[in-house]
Amino acid sequence: MGIPKLRGTYQQRIELVEKYLRNEISLNAAAKEAHVHYRSIKHWVTLYENEGPEGLRNKKKLRRYPRELKLQATEDYLDGQGSLESITKKYGIRSPQSLREWVKTYNTYGGVRSVNRTRKK
Repeated sequence: MGIPKLRGTYQQRIELVEKYLRNEISLNAAAKEAHVHYRSIKHWVTLYENEGPEGLRNKKKLRRYPRELKLQATEDYLDGQGSLESITKKYGIRSPQSLREWVKTYNTYGGVRSVNRTRKK
């Protein structure tokens, strides 16, 4: 799986998110203008709030998270301490999809994978 690219130019994403945050445009109107689903705009807003404008740049490599952060975020979610979106925001996780995968791994194997795992050859 490759790194997902954000639609539109970096500057367009910043402008739309900032307009949305200033209440100049609705979530749906921003999505329509960017030709994306409204969830994409919500994701951009979260990235912007967590990482600033740099969060809206297309990334060249995947971000790695420490095992302890994965475990704490997963347990918070499973304990009902927030939604996927609120937990990802709380821990600075770039995507709710990452947390969703950690929860699936936790429920299947009883834990989360470490970022320093070694591969068997």
